[in-house]
Amino acid sequence: MGKRELYHDPETDFYVLAHVQEGGKTGKPHSHGTSWAIYGNARQLTEMTEWRRVNPVSEAHAELVATAKYAIGSGQTHGYGLDVMHSTCHPKKAWVIRVMGTDLDKLPRHHFRKQEKILEKV
Repeated sequence: MGKRELYHDPETDFYVLAHVQEGGKTGKPHSHGTSWAIYGNARQLTEMTEWRRVNPVSEAHAELVATAKYAIGSGQTHGYGLDVMHSTCHPKKAWVIRVMGTDLDKLPRHHFRKQEKILEKV
């Protein structure tokens, strides 16, 4: 399980990753910061939810509302622009390809902790 780097273009800095996601896994809302991302499913599906913050950024807690829900099935893709908050759900084991504009570990991004309604910068 987990992810594997399939390709990295050092000139443009984009990455292609392969993921095998366990069934029954639901991710928390997050962004990819200042990078774009494209998700594609090779097998099974990924249920996606897009989120929007509805309270001021100056407040410590974050109130998010779902703005879109859809599934990405086998052979389908969906792109996400900069700072788009989204979450994933895999009802069954899924094989996912993700293409990103850079190494996300180098970027400030946000993850949402539902229990405290806090957007964490990671």
